[in-house]
Amino acid sequence: MRDDVETYVHTSLICQQDKADHQKKASLLQPLPIPKRPCESVSMDFISVLPKVGDLGSIIVVVDCVSKYATFIAAPKHVTVERTAHLFFKHVVKYWGLSKDIVSDRDSRFTLGTIDAHSTTQPHNSADQQPLPTDVGLLQS
Repeated sequence: MRDDVETYVHTSLICQQDKADHQKKASLLQPLPIPKRPCESVSMDFISVLPKVGDLGSIIVVVDCVSKYATFIAAPKHVTVERTAHLFFKHVVKYWGLSKDIVSDRDSRFTLGTIDAHSTTQPHNSADQQPLPTDVGLLQS
């Protein structure tokens, strides 16, 4: 009998259309402010599905939103928040200065636990990302 019910539910048009939502309703997208100069706004993401070489197994990708200049930073596969901030300052801020906005997804390695309210609701979807205000005190380690 269980197989019959399961088959009916999987093939019934009404059962397929009338499902409860398990996700929070998406809100309207908010446009990003247009930066006036290069390095005023950067986007950041992690590529972590890579073969491990030594203790390195991921790449932090930082892209300037105006010039599209990209910086690729080798990082440990399970990089900590403190290490991410250190690498960001060492490879980005040192050369280009502190950005006004940092656009990122909800990756726990970057949200720092305090600025999550300005991040996106859908991971790895760059079309709807919101800027994260940069706080020097939070990022310094």
